[in-house]
Amino acid sequence: MIMEDSVSPGGVPNGQSEANALRLPLDPGMLEAARIMYSDNRGAMLTHLLSTGLLLEDRIELRANLISLFAQMDELPISCLDHAFGVNGREAWAIAQTEPISLFWCLCCEEQILPKGLGQYRRLKRELEALRNSRMGEMASTGLLCGRCTEIRLHQYNEECRTARLAQQARTGQLRKMYFPEYRLQPEWGERRVQALTRARYRCQMGSTHDAPLDVHHNTYQNYGDERPEDLVVLCRSCHQNFHGVMEDVS
Repeated sequence: MIMEDSVSPGGVPNGQSEANALRLPLDPGMLEAARIMYSDNRGAMLTHLLSTGLLLEDRIELRANLISLFAQMDELPISCLDHAFGVNGREAWAIAQTEPISLFWCLCCEEQILPKGLGQYRRLKRELEALRNSRMGEMASTGLLCGRCTEIRLHQYNEECRTARLAQQARTGQLRKMYFPEYRLQPEWGERRVQALTRARYRCQMGSTHDAPLDVHHNTYQNYGDERPEDLVVLCRSCHQNFHGVMEDVS
């Protein structure tokens, strides 16, 4: 029995936020509409920026504050500041450095990270936003780590990978020494068996039978204990018997 999530009157399943409740494939019309919306919104923002520049007149302090604010916004290309305030990218960065709005520090040791330019500053902002929405265990950029902590964490990660690889090799060696009656009881075989059945959609791959007992047969024993998808084939009991006349792979 399939349990369906309850749905709120607005069409969003209960317990989910509206931002990520549903996922649907984009069709060409939706994609084009999104591009037009983005272009319109960006144009409106640029118009607002130019209007702001015209209203400043001789308000020097306010002008500097706005240049610093707009320079640090990813949504605006730095060239727009030249049109609105008459400053190029280097000049805008110099102004923004006097009173930076956002500060960055190493996620491990908290040493301050000083961007070398406006481009790096904006990259750090994007990386921070990406990390904020990440989950534990996901691969992430080292942009918000200092050089020393990057080296330490990279060494730790390489050691963890090496240890895991050696453990996997040792486990595979154990599995390869097992006769199949024992091996078929191991969780590794159970997982590979389910994966093979799923790929075959729980049907015999020599025919269309799907309501008969199914076996997972080895095409080759070369990778026994660490089978690849192509090493296994799903057969109904009858086809399995006809295939080689023995039942050594019944699973």
